[in-house]
Amino acid sequence: MSVWLMVAGTAMFAMSVVAIGASLVAYRSAQRTAESAKQRVADLERDLAILLSTSSRAGDRLVEVEQRWKQVSARQDALDGRDTTSPVRQAIALLKRGASVDELVATCGIPRAEAEFMQAMHGAPH
Repeated sequence: MSVWLMVAGTAMFAMSVVAIGASLVAYRSAQRTAESAKQRVADLERDLAILLSTSSRAGDRLVEVEQRWKQVSARQDALDGRDTTSPVRQAIALLKRGASVDELVATCGIPRAEAEFMQAMHGAPH
């Protein structure tokens, strides 16, 4: 019976050695996978930082372009005579509704001589 105990003990020892070996192989594989995952995360973090920086610069540039567009559009409107906020346009609109020279001077803030000239050009005398 002692032979069988010795065989059984040896077999258990061998199985333990095999199990420990398999565990070490699995552990090393898990370490390599973890290191690979860490490297991938670092790469993704770097890529994300680059993307954020680029998109921030693109956003800043878009704001600049929009501001420039508004300036150019306002200039074009003024050149086309579509600037309805100018005192001259306001005075002409008032003259068409029958405003007096005194009303033009008070409302539009233009000089009296200009208001009289505009009345001669665009409105009926009052």
